[in-house]
Amino acid sequence: MNDEKHCFSKSSRIIKPEDFLKVKTDGVSARTRVLVVSCLPGRTRRLGIVVSRKVGNAVQRNRLKRITREFFRIKRKTFPSGDNVVIMSHAASRLDNAQVRAELSKTLCKLEGLLNEIR
Repeated sequence: MNDEKHCFSKSSRIIKPEDFLKVKTDGVSARTRVLVVSCLPGRTRRLGIVVSRKVGNAVQRNRLKRITREFFRIKRKTFPSGDNVVIMSHAASRLDNAQVRAELSKTLCKLEGLLNEIR
């Protein structure tokens, strides 16, 4: 089933370094102990993921990216409209998949509250 709402197409990705930098400098951020989600409000929902080498080996980093992409694919509406960047910290590598998803949900709720205060 190639349903648009359940895919992670190229148009849904943040790839360019300038876009990441713009979200970092001009966006709103919410943080938990294991990750940061930044958002620059806009028309379409796009996702960028940052997992540095300090987080762990390639297997751990790729697992965190897969979990985040899958969360975005399935729960796209929980992300604010615009460019969203998820930055994982070293502590995220010690969490299991369900805990990572719970942290994402918690951080997105915080971010939504911050965006509502600004509006």
